[in-house]
Amino acid sequence: MEAVCHCLTAFEAYCLSRDLTLEALDDQALTAYQQFLLWTPVTNERLPAPATVDQHLRLVRAFLRQLFRDGVLKTDPTADLVLPRPRSRAQLLLTRDELEQVFARPDLSLPQGLRDLALLRLVAELGFSAQRCRELDAGELDRGLSQLRGAALSPHLAEYLLRYLDRGRPALLSEPTEPALFLTLQGRRMSAIAVTARIYEHTRRRASPRALHRAWRTHRETALRRRLAEL
Repeated sequence: MEAVCHCLTAFEAYCLSRDLTLEALDDQALTAYQQFLLWTPVTNERLPAPATVDQHLRLVRAFLRQLFRDGVLKTDPTADLVLPRPRSRAQLLLTRDELEQVFARPDLSLPQGLRDLALLRLVAELGFSAQRCRELDAGELDRGLSQLRGAALSPHLAEYLLRYLDRGRPALLSEPTEPALFLTLQGRRMSAIAVTARIYEHTRRRASPRALHRAWRTHRETALRRRLAEL
């Protein structure tokens, strides 16, 4: 019951902040609310899990449908609202092809595209958290030893990071004294939530930073086992 009250209170606050009345609600307004929930941090700058958002929306939908059945609403604002069930944890693992599609999405003609590819590969290969990515400084990348904060880089990862450092970061940099490795379009250090948002954007909300690393590690280990079996 407490969860229901929390969801409905949050929905009421959202509607009041946008001057939305019950009669003005439709599938477009509810879809906008869904996007608001998906991209609004909850605690510790973390985005809510898709399953949490799904549960929230289903409670709101049930409430609105009850109002329609009771005659409070003349039309059902949820009639065209589609809420597919979120995938189970077993289904959330990106396939190898999906992983390659994620790496192919950043536009490498743009500095932010070079940044995003370096970020995606770093998170996938080394398992760096969003907070750790946020804390990285450009000076921590050792070109000679091919290391970042003491972690060895694969040749491919080193190539993506150096390409961003040489071509992407200078275009984003607004203050020469800014030490951060990953920069926003305004030239400031990216926040942890911004890092997570880029991961979600390129994975189509299929994977968090941790899930992206898990997919990379799983497919890499599978490939290594296959090679060993062929020896």
